[in-house]
This record gives sequence, structure tokens and C-alpha cells, in this order.
Amino acid sequence: MAIPIGSAAPPVDGVEMHGPHALVFFKVTCSTTKLAGPPLSRLGDAYPGAVAGVGQDPAEDLAAFAATYGWRFPQVLI
Repeated sequence: MAIPIGSAAPPVDGVEMHGPHALVFFKVTCSTTKLAGPPLSRLGDAYPGAVAGVGQDPAEDLAAFAATYGWRFPQVLI
């Protein structure tokens, strides 16, 4: 899904639309994502509603990855 430059991002369930946000684009097989997993978990816990994951894998793989790394922030599949 392409979002034109300058347009508003589509809403993500569980993410509030005020203040700064972090979008985490990831694949479950990415070694960098695996290294960043624990710090991203802490970021999501510290700023609830301001972090969302954007994954490129099947929903069940995203859920398993989130459980492994303790991600409690919402995720969307692209």
C-alpha cells in the first residue's frame, strides 16, 4: 500500500493520533529486527499508543514474533 507524500497516514487500531509516533517496519526473518526487538519492546511500553509495527509477513508469523520479543504495541500487515 503506497501512501502519497504529504498525505495523512491511515489509522491503525490502538494507535492514538496525537504527538510523535514511531512506525517500526519489519520482517520476522530480519536479523536487525531481531537485535532491535527488546529495545523496541521497551519503547512501546514507555510510549503506549505511540508505536506501531508494520510487518511484511503472514499475520500468525507477526504474532509469534511479537510474543517472542514482548511487543505489546499494535501491528498491521502490509
